[in-house]
Amino acid sequence: MDVIKYEIPLLPMRKLKQKNTDLTYLTKEQLLNLLQQVDNSTNESLPYVVKIALATGARWSECEGLTHDKLKNNGFYFTDTKNGQSRFVPVSDQLYQLVCERLKQSSFISCYAAFRSAYNRTHLKSRGQCAHILRHTFASHFVMAGGNLTALRQILGHSSLTVTMKYAHLAPDYLNQAVQLNPLEN
Repeated sequence: MDVIKYEIPLLPMRKLKQKNTDLTYLTKEQLLNLLQQVDNSTNESLPYVVKIALATGARWSECEGLTHDKLKNNGFYFTDTKNGQSRFVPVSDQLYQLVCERLKQSSFISCYAAFRSAYNRTHLKSRGQCAHILRHTFASHFVMAGGNLTALRQILGHSSLTVTMKYAHLAPDYLNQAVQLNPLEN
């Protein structure tokens, strides 16, 4: 075959600029409102899945797919993940026992639609996938409380630290070290 020898009209076009949108996460007040709506749901799996998501930062499908055999060492093993890498996230004794007792009885049933209904009842606005706000809420509050970005990367299962860095601006001392660590101060 010969090489194509004609002009491609799209090459000289400027690339479109993408807006760098802020991450949406829930404040403590919004979170309490959401948890109240979740507790009012008739879907028995919903409160468990939401609590798992908020305590681990796991994706909705990872939380919904959690089974009793993935509960060990006071934490949850997520094996069917987006990047194919398994990961372990420790949780509180209280949540571990709560989920363990529930999953001894039966697996979680699908509850995404019930979550969307509960979320809509809060009258909060969401951009993108509704349930993903729980993952952003976990990560945002983790960093704002002083959590380590490297640990967050491992907890969330991000493929690189670059992906996790989108939460860096929420760190309480973000950029403040420039005052103490610059050459004029040392």
